Amino acid sequence: MDDSGQKRQQYLYPVAKYPQALYTFFEKMSGVKQVIFDNNGTIEVEGSNLSFRGIMDYAVESGQTATGSIQFIDTPDANGDEIDDFAVIYGTGERQIIYQIPEVPF
Repeated sequence: MDDSGQKRQQYLYPVAKYPQALYTFFEKMSGVKQVIFDNNGTIEVEGSNLSFRGIMDYAVESGQTATGSIQFIDTPDANGDEIDDFAVIYGTGERQIIYQIPEVPF
């Protein structure tokens, strides 16, 4: 609420904490052919060594040791859908989960 008692609405949407840095990180990975960040928070990476579709978590956790560069690691299922996910640790030490979206057969 603001000072006059009016309720304010805040829209939240999932997005990478540092989208340009993460985009560049994936783009420079060996074998990656395409990287797509969508406005709805989804991310697609297509390549020979790494291909996935996921959605960024809203939460960004601090407290990791700063590394100066992005680290991308597999992480056990973080949202209970029985699909392993990924963790991004930014150079600042902040950590964000990418929930893997399963392929849907047509």
